[in-house]
Amino acid sequence: MRPHSAAWLRIEAESWTITHAAERLGVTRAFLSRILRGHAGITAATALRLEAFCWSDAEHWIRMQASHNLARERRRASPSPDPSPRTTSPPRKSHLTG
Repeated sequence: MRPHSAAWLRIEAESWTITHAAERLGVTRAFLSRILRGHAGITAATALRLEAFCWSDAEHWIRMQASHNLARERRRASPSPDPSPRTTSPPRKSHLTG
């Protein structure tokens, strides 16, 4: 899941490559790629860089990141349902007991 697909769409709309966008933003291609693939989050510094390009305001990016972080933690915290319900059978009598 890409947490910041809006950034990707902006790059696509501008017909920019990731390399070109990274150069324009003043970050490395690897860093921008990690954000776009969901392997890194939007930092305050990155949010300000995006804001400088009129890609929404920095608060929007920080809220989006916080929302993503909260959703991820909720998924981790919620117990996953057991896919295979188990049936229990009555305990077997031991031949050693009367």
